[in-house]
Amino acid sequence: MLSWARLRRTALAGCNLQQAILQGADLRQADLHGSNLSGARLSHAYLQGANLAGANLEYADLRGADLTGAQLKGASLVCARLEGAIIALDQLGSVSSLAGATLPDGSKQSR
Repeated sequence: MLSWARLRRTALAGCNLQQAILQGADLRQADLHGSNLSGARLSHAYLQGANLAGANLEYADLRGADLTGAQLKGASLVCARLEGAIIALDQLGSVSSLAGATLPDGSKQSR
């Protein structure tokens, strides 16, 4: 369990963090590209400027997370929960899939 852990600027590229508990963790500017974060609990995590390109975020709980400036190109957010998350629409446009995801405004994505 890594809730509220300070992992700022940490190199975690390609790591298997499936179902990790990272609630409220400080992952600002962390390198998580290509990591498996499926089912991870990242609610209220600080992910500003993090590299999540190509990451598997399927079924991840990102409610209330701050993803300002995070790189999400090619990331999979299938069935992810993003309610209340801070994220720009152009960031969401760069992911590989949002099918079944709940968006920051609470709406369900069908693509």
